[in-house]
Amino acid sequence: MNIEEIKTKLEEMVPSFAAKVQPVYQLLQWEWSPGKQEPHVPSVGEIENTLYHLVERLREGCEGDISIGGLSAYYRMPDENEPGCYGITFELEEEVAF
Repeated sequence: MNIEEIKTKLEEMVPSFAAKVQPVYQLLQWEWSPGKQEPHVPSVGEIENTLYHLVERLREGCEGDISIGGLSAYYRMPDENEPGCYGITFELEEEVAF
């Protein structure tokens, strides 16, 4: 698979994934405030748009993930030891710098 094929597969996953995670944002009252908008719990459409944006930012040769607002898109090409993979994730994390 090349990066464009991976991006197409990821885009196919977006609508159902966004519908699954939106209730989690609602439950957590996790608010977004893109630009200068009032903070609000994102809609399914906003989550979809964010995921499409993350997928679009994936680049050939730049493996790893692209993340924003708890959402990530990623891919890893296969090598001699591991198969390749791609996906989208929702993650809740708390981190403290020291």
